Amino acid sequence: MLQFHNLESLSANQSLLDNMLQDRRRQFIERLKWDIQQDKNGREYDEYDNEHARYVMWVGEQGEHLGSLRVSQTSKQCMIEDHFAADFCPKNLTETGNWEVTRFCTSPILARKSHSKVSSQLIKGLGLFGIDCNVMNYFGLCYSSMLRVYARLGWPPNAIQPSCKDKNLLMTTWNVIPSEFPKLYLPHHHEESLRAA
Repeated sequence: MLQFHNLESLSANQSLLDNMLQDRRRQFIERLKWDIQQDKNGREYDEYDNEHARYVMWVGEQGEHLGSLRVSQTSKQCMIEDHFAADFCPKNLTETGNWEVTRFCTSPILARKSHSKVSSQLIKGLGLFGIDCNVMNYFGLCYSSMLRVYARLGWPPNAIQPSCKDKNLLMTTWNVIPSEFPKLYLPHHHEESLRAA
């Protein structure tokens, strides 16, 4: 089930919040070896998990976290600008209507073939959120190999700038054009959770 949350609505479902943050630890710290912090309960979160953040989530039948991504308005707070200014020189990044995508995560409890299915639903959810919330552009960082993965998921971003330090690390953007996304519509998405965003 596709759900849309902010930190307040997630905090009302502590189990789902903990599931998401623990899955983020497993993916980013344990598997990808990112140099980021976890708390004593094995949860990965940072300063961008705040009142400005919104979460696109795919939730299982038992209410368990199966996948999620985080989006924030770049005019409020922007990881690219805060932490990657030496790597990228984006133009107009923090203009109104621009949002940043971070922490794209799928749960390790998924079977191998299910990761792409959940990821595809998250990409569709990203499009739906963008249309409903008048997003003009999403920005995010990824390695060049991920462009093929996003293409298979149905909505590949445009690579607009390589890192000054690592040419395989790219700043990318998804342009949100509502008329081009009828295929992203999911008739059974969770309307109550959508309003919570």
